Amino acid sequence: MSYLRFSPEEYHVIRRLVRATPLGRMDLHALKRFLVANLPPDRLDLARRIDRLDDGQMQLLHDRLMSPHPADARQGEWDGFTEAELNTVTVAWGSFPYPVRFLRHFRKPLVHLLSDGSPDLARKLAGLSERRFRLLFEYVKWKQGGR
Repeated sequence: MSYLRFSPEEYHVIRRLVRATPLGRMDLHALKRFLVANLPPDRLDLARRIDRLDDGQMQLLHDRLMSPHPADARQGEWDGFTEAELNTVTVAWGSFPYPVRFLRHFRKPLVHLLSDGSPDLARKLAGLSERRFRLLFEYVKWKQGGR
């Protein structure tokens, strides 16, 4: 979360706190209050920085915290993708030169590319929601060490 200026260690502390408490569908302001109130006392600096986040920054943090982290996923949790299918997707995504925000434009060409050689994989990719497709991309990139 370097764009919010959290170190990996700070983000890990925040993430661990969120994982330890079932937050449900908490809104931005409630999440901010929760984090500020529940961070450990030795993390007062972090609590103050979170308290100063504007709504846009807090939305980024909220979205990130409320979505599954790629490291939390285990093999087989991607709608039945095999390791070979994940490797195929990894190779295909390696050729995608655009940022993640343009990923939705890559699904249709990827599905078309794979439809001849791997029709089952193409169907699985086509059937994913946009959010799951993005999370699959993040998981594959994380496995590559490029997250």
